[in-house]
Amino acid sequence: MIYRQLIFKIFKNKEIKKFLEFYSYTIINALISFLSISYLTNVILPDELAFIGLYSSILYFVPSLITFSSHGLLAIEMVNKEKQIYIVFRNKLLSFIIINSLLFLIIFLLASIIFPEFKFIIVTSYFMGILMLLSQIHNSELYIESKTKLYGIITTSTTLLNFALTFFFLSVLDLDWRYRIIALLLIESIMLFFRYCKKSNIYSEFQFIIDYGQFKYFLSYGLPLVLNVISAWLINKSDRFFLLNFFSLKEVGYYTAAGGIASFIGQINNNLIKAVYPSIFNRLKVRNAKMYINKITKIYSIFILLLSLTFSTFIFLLGKYFLGESYLKAF
Repeated sequence: MIYRQLIFKIFKNKEIKKFLEFYSYTIINALISFLSISYLTNVILPDELAFIGLYSSILYFVPSLITFSSHGLLAIEMVNKEKQIYIVFRNKLLSFIIINSLLFLIIFLLASIIFPEFKFIIVTSYFMGILMLLSQIHNSELYIESKTKLYGIITTSTTLLNFALTFFFLSVLDLDWRYRIIALLLIESIMLFFRYCKKSNIYSEFQFIIDYGQFKYFLSYGLPLVLNVISAWLINKSDRFFLLNFFSLKEVGYYTAAGGIASFIGQINNNLIKAVYPSIFNRLKVRNAKMYINKITKIYSIFILLLSLTFSTFIFLLGKYFLGESYLKAF
């Protein structure tokens, strides 16, 4: 009886309800991504999947590079500033992104000329990076406003539509691996229009503002973080290029398939901070967040370890049934 009351009290807590609601969508999206990798390994050869892996590797740092990681300031400004002041700040950041995008377009076009064999993935990763960055801005607002249901609908719809359009291109029209990336670009573009024009005031309130003082602040804030992003890329994503240097595209394809399956845990783990954004920032207002963050860290550490153990056991026993026959080495 005592345990039942305790469980009821826990699940009645507003913050816990929001956390569980957010995380239910995260798990659904991770499962769809898992099935997408399983599907791709059954319709795309390893040396073709390698290009998709290299594409995602480049894409990893594009959003942070274009904005110099200053988009992380949005959440702080949204909590600490009045609405109109925040909108002006957001417009300055978007203006900063537009200017940087034009500068980096030149860099990416030059890179595509220097490395012609990777031209397609270099150019598409640039445009996808901009779309993802703009989507992250809207996501930040959804986190802070605790609009978990809208966030879940948008992200889950995006993941499902990505899978559906990929299936249509690859299985119905019998097109090649490039159309997996084209499908991602098309769906992200459509969803970005929906985000900005239908579900937020970002487009309607936008004004192009050049503020050199603010831009200088973005650069000074973000440059150290860019170094962090580059370090993270070297540790987490550059391995596909190192593999390509020593092996063939086929081995990179195996590695991409294995990484895609393993990313199920990564997606869930990386979304923790997004789920607790609102409650942490609310506590930061009164400067008593340390104990709360420590508590969340301990609870979540147990959760993610148990989930990792369960998923690893599942993959060990049944993983070979989810990969295409040409990907058995990836298992």
